[in-house]
Amino acid sequence: MSYLKNHQVFASKSLDQTQAFLSEMNSIDSIDLLGKKATADISIQAASLADIDLLGASFGPDRVTIKAPATAENDLFLLFVNSGHGKVNHGGQEIEVSAKQGMMRNMRMPMDAIEDNFSALGAKLPVDTLRKHAFALTGQDVFRNDLVFDTALDLTSPGGGACFQYAALYRQCP
Repeated sequence: MSYLKNHQVFASKSLDQTQAFLSEMNSIDSIDLLGKKATADISIQAASLADIDLLGASFGPDRVTIKAPATAENDLFLLFVNSGHGKVNHGGQEIEVSAKQGMMRNMRMPMDAIEDNFSALGAKLPVDTLRKHAFALTGQDVFRNDLVFDTALDLTSPGGGACFQYAALYRQCP
């Protein structure tokens, strides 16, 4: 299923064009194909909902590698895999991502990944916005320190399943 299909911002079969676009849009250092017969077939969708930026990406049927540097932005990036799977190195951990396990990336840490037949939906979450929401809900400044999340998000657990259901609402954005 192609989420955010009415919000396509990029499509290309050129790896060079994709690299240029992603480096500007999402601070990705490099994207490369693995395999002699691998071909690029990239599509990117994007939409904003208030302070939350949604990003849908499909990298086609072949295996790709992605490297992203640490950024100065105090944001988190929540990733749900629609199809395929991957291995991600982030924050000193190597985790598998799939339809059953998403991830939370701290954008202030570098990341590299190998993804196979991969498409995903992500949400860029500004930490300051999360703090404001927490304050509005609790009336307390409960997040004076850094927000810390597990990198791996088990979508088969009760909490992960609830998170996945909320993401399903965003996936239906026209």
